[in-house]
Amino acid sequence: MEATRPDLPAIKRLLGNFVGKKVWGVKLSVAWLSIELGSAWVDLIERVERGEGTLLISCSWKLDVPGKQRITSKMEQTQQWCRSTETSLEGKTLIDHSLSEITHELALKFKDGTELCVTPRGKSSLDEWTLFFRVSKDQRSLVTFNGSTISYDDY
Repeated sequence: MEATRPDLPAIKRLLGNFVGKKVWGVKLSVAWLSIELGSAWVDLIERVERGEGTLLISCSWKLDVPGKQRITSKMEQTQQWCRSTETSLEGKTLIDHSLSEITHELALKFKDGTELCVTPRGKSSLDEWTLFFRVSKDQRSLVTFNGSTISYDDY
């Protein structure tokens, strides 16, 4: 894996490929929030269905849903909280995104006004967000932000 200086224009263009795509397969666990973006395909190696992009979030995040209470990664994790987070994102269409050049904070904006803001602090390898994206039939790549560096990897 190669750590590099952020190529933010390239990452912003990559994220732009997901504008207009629907979110599905939202899963929340103790360690991360996982979101599938775009059309589904079957990963024969892992034997799971994936989106054109998979966003894994293992850092601080907040979810603002119009007319509802803000949901954050800092709240006590209950089954109701998990279902609320998952149903608040499932089926939403991504309409815009922004990426901070200084903090690598990622904001995803959805058609109904919902906004997901992800904030990596870079304090540990578990404080980051990762975007896996399909580059060909048999290959996926990933981009990982941890607040100070970006890593690229093909597999």
